[in-house]
Amino acid sequence: MNPPSGRAQRWGPTLLIAATLALYFFLSRPAAAPAGWGDDYEAALKDAGATSRHVIIAFYSEGCPPCAAMDRTVLGTPDVREALFGYLPVRLDINRQREPALRYQVLATPTFVVLNEAGRPLAQREGYLSKEEFVAFLKENAPLFKPARRSG
Repeated sequence: MNPPSGRAQRWGPTLLIAATLALYFFLSRPAAAPAGWGDDYEAALKDAGATSRHVIIAFYSEGCPPCAAMDRTVLGTPDVREALFGYLPVRLDINRQREPALRYQVLATPTFVVLNEAGRPLAQREGYLSKEEFVAFLKENAPLFKPARRSG
């Protein structure tokens, strides 16, 4: 087998770097919020008290590849939507909504915080979670009393 020509040796590292950067930007581009996830922290806290539901906050930041991956492959799946019953799901950008991030001592994204109906933190997980891990986290911290399902 012949060794690569001088041209191939020059362009090889450049192409590898370009492919790596393209993959990084693809994975870190902002994803649309999954269906059912709100962005109004105060309203969620108020509704939680009135409906005896827990709040699950997904703290994220733009340019966070694990956050974007979870938005695309975990948070909007049917299994997660089913496990969210009894929760008020909220996504908060730590760079735009800093007060809740400071309150719950969020140091990295993604971070998930479960609050009871009174707004007290019950559990917190940091980092990428698979669909199975996230569903287990929700089930471990689900409210004991689940509100009646709405028809429609």
